[in-house]
Amino acid sequence: MCATHALSLQVQGIKRFFLFPPSDSPHLYAHGHTQSRSAIPHSDLVNDTVDPAAFPLYSHATMHIADIRAGDVFFCPSNWWHTTCVVSAEPSVTLGGNFVTDENLEEHASQWRDYLNMQAMASAGAAHIEHVAKRPLKKAETKG
Repeated sequence: MCATHALSLQVQGIKRFFLFPPSDSPHLYAHGHTQSRSAIPHSDLVNDTVDPAAFPLYSHATMHIADIRAGDVFFCPSNWWHTTCVVSAEPSVTLGGNFVTDENLEEHASQWRDYLNMQAMASAGAAHIEHVAKRPLKKAETKG
């Protein structure tokens, strides 16, 4: 899960996306400073072998699966949990990127500032730093 939208264009092979809506966050054991990573191992998700004793809330999550083939374009909205694996015997080639729109700009900026603050604290070895990134990001001006 992250605060950017993702776009994937499949050039060759087949890639499988495993998706969970943002509302499933409590069931996916989010961790890390931005709560954007799941503690559930990737291999357990893609092989459908999540241990119910270790992750009992996972049974309440709703997984959606989408396969994309050569020529397909896939859009994953911000804050949707997702991971992938290759399911074709042939090599898989995917072109992808992440982007921010007016819809998710503030959340992305907030997560980015949190990340920069954490990195600065780790680099400086400081126990506390007020704010490294005080200036909010501004929307890009568009000319029409």
